[in-house]
Amino acid sequence: MLDKTMGAQEDFERRREELSIISHKDVSDEDVVDSFVSSLNQGGFFRKFLFSGKLGYIHRDTLFVHGAADSSNFGYVPGEDVRSTTPHEWIAKLNAWLHSELLAWVEQPTWQEGKTGWAQPVEGDWSARGANRLLAYVAPGAEPSVVYQNMFDKKNNSQFLDRETSDIFLKNGIRRVCVGHCPHGYAPSVMRGDVEIIAADTSYSDMKAPDNRGKAWSEVVICAEGTIVHGVLPDENPIYYELLKEEGKNNCMVGLPLRYPSDRVEGWWVKAQLKRVNPHIPPMYVLSKVEGFRVSYATLCQVDVVKLAVKPEETKTKKEHIIKKQEIEHEGKVVTVNYPNGSFSLSSKSPDVDVAEVSELPVFKGFLGAVDKNFQVSKMTVRSVDRFGPTIGFVHCHTEVETKRDGRVPGIVFIRGESVAVLPVYVDIDDAGKEYTICLNQPRFATGNSSFIEVPAGMVNLTSETPAHAARRVLEEKAGIEADVCELLNMSELHFGRDVPVFFEPWSK
Repeated sequence: MLDKTMGAQEDFERRREELSIISHKDVSDEDVVDSFVSSLNQGGFFRKFLFSGKLGYIHRDTLFVHGAADSSNFGYVPGEDVRSTTPHEWIAKLNAWLHSELLAWVEQPTWQEGKTGWAQPVEGDWSARGANRLLAYVAPGAEPSVVYQNMFDKKNNSQFLDRETSDIFLKNGIRRVCVGHCPHGYAPSVMRGDVEIIAADTSYSDMKAPDNRGKAWSEVVICAEGTIVHGVLPDENPIYYELLKEEGKNNCMVGLPLRYPSDRVEGWWVKAQLKRVNPHIPPMYVLSKVEGFRVSYATLCQVDVVKLAVKPEETKTKKEHIIKKQEIEHEGKVVTVNYPNGSFSLSSKSPDVDVAEVSELPVFKGFLGAVDKNFQVSKMTVRSVDRFGPTIGFVHCHTEVETKRDGRVPGIVFIRGESVAVLPVYVDIDDAGKEYTICLNQPRFATGNSSFIEVPAGMVNLTSETPAHAARRVLEEKAGIEADVCELLNMSELHFGRDVPVFFEPWSK
């Protein structure tokens, strides 16, 4: 039961070890089982725990329940004909009912003779065993429950609290709901609608670890000023962010969904903020998207998140323009783009491409700003867009362009951001200064080789990194090498100088 039902792998052996330390003797399997059973007897620690427990708890402006509190279960109390109308009345009645069920269990902990053994009513009779209905309340599908339920949508992804329940909570001073029950990735999931939802079950942070958690942990601190979340991800990257109540002070983007310009971005939410090490570099955010039991992650800098995320003031509960895909004025088909030599139409036949998003890319604007004055562009069509998570990485365009001297010229353009390749040199001072190049062995499908030898390389996030900072990050992420920016030598700058941009193919200089 511990391993298969409770998700408490190795707890049986940990309990054995604990008992051995307490008793200073060897402990048998029977002793371990007896310790669990006896803890429920009169005076046992687990019985005391049960009678101290609650199905719900309200502290100031925060409601705590195990699984969920929304329109499906709000106000429902087993045995009551009419639902409660306020959260305080509801929680008080729920806890009173819980206490009565526990007393019934103490009075009749075993099945009554002649009664059925199932935790379901037989012709309306719940009396087969004390607390029988409480057992059903925490089981799936029996009754509207605050225990066996979650705050997510049908795909198990984040969503705002429904308007009806949100309005009731706000009217009664509840502005935050804290839940667990449903594992939702390697860090707490926050949904910042009118009522803030914090789902903090991270029990499946790392499925490769024996305990399914690994090195990941998080702590949610609720205080008068707001909510503070800090912890560590499975890769040991620290997270830290504050969600402050005071108007104008909360510029954190955690808990907001991304706008939906296309299916490629649908369902992504801002999950956490990486702890800032350098205050001069904009914060980085972790994004997540959940589909069933599959969780996808991406990392994005604040500048991009601000562009893509729904603003806090727009998160009015479950408005259709937030929950559904937004209709873009130009319908994602054609926009007019200005550049130094005039203007042209930017379009796409692909339903997955938002040309307005493409036109606002810094690398796209930088490319157009550097176009020679002899080129005249009349039309550009975006053939495809490749993304890394929700972020655009590559854009493939076909351009109708000409010059006065040559007429129409080839106009295929592949637009991408800057990238860095790092040449790490290891000097063996114990071997007369012999030098070694450090390379990576990686699968590269485009080469047809699953063991391709290459130097560390990666893309530069132009909104948050210089090439030097990107090189440092690439070294650490891909080769496990830590280096200061000042230790890195920009060989391209030494060869070409600072003012030379990216060279385009064919090589012409």
